[in-house]
Amino acid sequence: MIVICEECGLSLEQEKAGRYYCVNCNRYTEFFAVESKDLKNKE
Repeated sequence: MIVICEECGLSLEQEKAGRYYCVNCNRYTEFFAVESKDLKNKE
């Protein structure tokens, strides 16, 4: 599953949404889940 940082938009491959360390923000932030098909539709 792809999760996206709500602060900067960084995407990570994780098991579920939650708090993860964001290398762009240099801190733990909330990441929300998106379906990979949703990302493809936006291209």
